[in-house]
Amino acid sequence: MRTRLCYLALLILPLLAYWPVFTHEFGSPEDFLRLNATDVLAADGAQKGIVHGALQDLAFHSIDSVPLLAALRGLSLLLVVLCGVAIWQVTERAGWSEIDATALAVGVMLLPAPQLYAAWAAAWPAALAALLSLAAFAATESELEVGGTRRFVGMLGGALLYFGAAMCYFPNATMGLVPLAALTLARSLRLSHDLKKWFATHVAVMAVGLIASGVLERLLMEGAGVGDRTQIWGRLESLFTFALPAGWAAFLVGEHGSTRGVAAAIGVIIAVALVAIARRDARAETRAAAQWGLALGATTALFCAVAVFAPNWQGGYRALWPLGGIVVVGLVSAVRGVGEQPARKPVWHFVALSGLIVVGVLAAGAQVFSLLVSPLEQEWQSLNGAVLRATIAGDVKVQLRLPADAVLTAGIPEARFDARVAQSPAAAVQMFSAALSDRFSSGLPKGTKVHVDVMPVAAPASGTLMFELKKF
Repeated sequence: MRTRLCYLALLILPLLAYWPVFTHEFGSPEDFLRLNATDVLAADGAQKGIVHGALQDLAFHSIDSVPLLAALRGLSLLLVVLCGVAIWQVTERAGWSEIDATALAVGVMLLPAPQLYAAWAAAWPAALAALLSLAAFAATESELEVGGTRRFVGMLGGALLYFGAAMCYFPNATMGLVPLAALTLARSLRLSHDLKKWFATHVAVMAVGLIASGVLERLLMEGAGVGDRTQIWGRLESLFTFALPAGWAAFLVGEHGSTRGVAAAIGVIIAVALVAIARRDARAETRAAAQWGLALGATTALFCAVAVFAPNWQGGYRALWPLGGIVVVGLVSAVRGVGEQPARKPVWHFVALSGLIVVGVLAAGAQVFSLLVSPLEQEWQSLNGAVLRATIAGDVKVQLRLPADAVLTAGIPEARFDARVAQSPAAAVQMFSAALSDRFSSGLPKGTKVHVDVMPVAAPASGTLMFELKKF
């Protein structure tokens, strides 16, 4: 009965937080670009990985309207839920109680990265990469205690799955670090003597898959004339000024201004609290120091190494799911404790885990609606309504007026909580095309031609229709 309730929680709680992505009609900048393939995609699409772009093209082949984008958002959420189920199963089988494993899995599903996956239809390959990475960890772990051929096959299968995950979306190929951290802290006393060897084996299997993928992808992209646009100093700056503070802030999104400072402060508080708890546990149990050091310190260092040296690393919250997952492991383990735990738990244990889940659900629900769904929906509804009201007949010139202070992006906009269609001229044109298709579903009236121009706010040319596209 308890197992069924845990599975029910893994399904209902993410739906409770992410329901606006299904009840509202909207699209992200990249979603509109994908609705109609453009030159922008040809120039920038390979920057997230060759397989990543191919999966997006395949998915959008049958998506030709804005309402249908909800189907891909549903696919993203399904993959996120499957990731949660995978984390639950791996940790529960390794000695975590069902309640503790549920709290961990739910917390990981409510982080900012899956919030973006659920709202940006084009981001679903990132969730697929995370699922493949978790499968790689499970395949390796299932045969690691066995010798001979089975152990070799399990490790080879794990490396191949890591390879596939990296080809889909390189940052999330490190998602296996989350169960690795969780199992490190739950290592039983009889297995604690080989903790470092076991940890190193998992890291080696992951490294083989990631390095093979990175080398192959770099060769293929250089052959196609696509260079790596990221510089190591830029990555280091992004890592220390954004990625680490944002990842350790757990559920809170802080991209700009005061919220970024608050997120950084929360990240520091969480880090200091976990260090204090680790020191307390180390005084009570000698092996706890090694467990905490590997589970949080070593996994975070591995994530940072991938962020610095991986090909075509993309900054932003979409790439921070593994790091956020490691932080959630630390938060749940601060309540659970390390090593083997007694079956009977005090009341405060369940209260603390419930509080963590409640904070995650409320933060995810509020941020998805206010930062993603509502502004993007207003952009779409504003332009779509203007197109429906306009008289479009004959030879029509349309001027899309973007905000004068918008930072116009030339390529595919990165998945950010503040990314808007109004910031991308190419996406604005595709949004207008989608609105035009929504009005004239059978095609433009005979003799009607529409010419579209995009420019910042300015006086319109004579005889030109204007559709002002604002940032909401």
